[in-house]
Amino acid sequence: MSILTMKVSIEHLYHFSCDRCQKWWSIGDFPWGSQSSLWCPWCGHENELPEQPLNSKDIAAQQIVVDKNKPGSFSLGDLKELRHRWGVDKPPVVPGQIYRHHKHDPAADKWHEYEVICLVDAGPGLQDSPAYFTAVHASTQHWHDILPATGSPTATSDDTRHWAFPEVDERHVAYRNTQRSEEVWLRPLNEFIDGRFTLVP
Repeated sequence: MSILTMKVSIEHLYHFSCDRCQKWWSIGDFPWGSQSSLWCPWCGHENELPEQPLNSKDIAAQQIVVDKNKPGSFSLGDLKELRHRWGVDKPPVVPGQIYRHHKHDPAADKWHEYEVICLVDAGPGLQDSPAYFTAVHASTQHWHDILPATGSPTATSDDTRHWAFPEVDERHVAYRNTQRSEEVWLRPLNEFIDGRFTLVP
């Protein structure tokens, strides 16, 4: 009687996240370096591939824990953890700063330098405030009115917060492309500090 030996194989599974819709998909044994872009199977957007995929240390550095007692802010412990993971303090995102996306390539007519207009808090905020401007969400392509606390009769005079209508479920950044100032966009704050953007000095 012959004994059959089982077969064992190893598969390298690559996980991809769309820049536009943020949905995931996976490809086994993807031939890295064979192409420069991939199309999202969910929304059809063409995504440019980075030079190298993220490793476990890169992914760990993106897992930022916020202070649950004060939504949209970091606790002192969180800041110490960020310093430990990155080796340096990450600068806060504030209005007027210029950030450069990793896809910025003026030679290829891809201009991805953005000026921060304001931070947009999660939740409904002060709905009696008139809209300051409208912004398009970079992932959903939905329009949001930005409501500043300064326009609300129930807010204090030194309240500089902003909200979105329809509301967003996490803190966002309202920004504009420095070459197309008439367009205002929204992106989660986390995307500005997870390595996709670098602060332009």
